[in-house]
Amino acid sequence: MLKFSNLTKTFGDKTILNNVSFQINNPAHLHVLTGESGSGKTTLLNIMFGLDHDYQGKYELFGVDSKTYKNKNWDHLRTEDIKMVFQDFKLFDQLTIYENLYLSGDFEDEEIYSILESMDLLSLKNEYVKNISGGQKQRVAIGRAVLGSPKIILLDEPTGNLDGMTTDKIMEYIIKIKNKGILFFIITHDHSILEYADVIYKLENGKIYETYQKNENELLENSPNLEKVKNIKTKKHIFTYTFLSMFRKKKRLFC
Repeated sequence: MLKFSNLTKTFGDKTILNNVSFQINNPAHLHVLTGESGSGKTTLLNIMFGLDHDYQGKYELFGVDSKTYKNKNWDHLRTEDIKMVFQDFKLFDQLTIYENLYLSGDFEDEEIYSILESMDLLSLKNEYVKNISGGQKQRVAIGRAVLGSPKIILLDEPTGNLDGMTTDKIMEYIIKIKNKGILFFIITHDHSILEYADVIYKLENGKIYETYQKNENELLENSPNLEKVKNIKTKKHIFTYTFLSMFRKKKRLFC
């Protein structure tokens, strides 16, 4: 699904990713990439999602060199096959939870309600996003990404803004969805996530090392930090959004 060959990314004189090669083909697996802040995790995620094409080497997505994809191809991929949950959620605060999911694509109410129920959000479907907690916003963002059953979901620090919600709780939702056959790739510096991972990678000094595979029950020899890891147990939607936004602003002005 995802393959990197001799990938190098630089910013000025600084090398962020240095001749990186690895591939991910496992559906229904949870892949976790750890690394210090500023190590390049988000840069890699942006490349995966087609937001950054300024690199050397090769990145193949679904067997195709990603640099050959045109904008319309990326639009289709991001609608159907690969979704991303951003650290700041990218939700519309002035709309309800239901409206955020409805406006994300051409989905039937039955599918939206099913996702809301699986994320324990159905009773809050008419609540404005601006009024809910960080943990609830995270669940809305994950639920929105799951709509349409994409092949891959990328998550940027999913436990970074939980407002007291435990990592265990949010990971329970992710594991439940993963078991439906979706490949999850998470970047994080939260080591408590690692116990849920099927595969763990470490980004350090521009290199990516695979440090653990769940089925092997032991860390791989090329890990730079073995002991540290071992100790961790459509158009109508645009119109509807514009109309609702204008209506809400007018209501605030005159009420």
